[in-house]
Amino acid sequence: MEGINVNGKTDLQQMGKRARAASRSLAKTPASVKNQALQGVADALETRCDEILAANLEDVDAGRLDGLSESVLGRLSLDRSKLAGIAGDVR
Repeated sequence: MEGINVNGKTDLQQMGKRARAASRSLAKTPASVKNQALQGVADALETRCDEILAANLEDVDAGRLDGLSESVLGRLSLDRSKLAGIAGDVR
């Protein structure tokens, strides 16, 4: 996988370079295209709600097994209301 070095750690310098290049391209993109992309993200969040919530539950369960505190797990946990709020914020 690109961006991962031989030790399994993310190569932050490479990620930063790619992000900088992407930001330049995004700055030139018309607002209508960016808005359409954001609308697509929000629609996907709503359409794939069940899938996202199931994956989040798995992640929270794994975090609990790894010893994350309940306060952290609470912030990471999603429910339909939180996901709907995220979709609304993206719009």
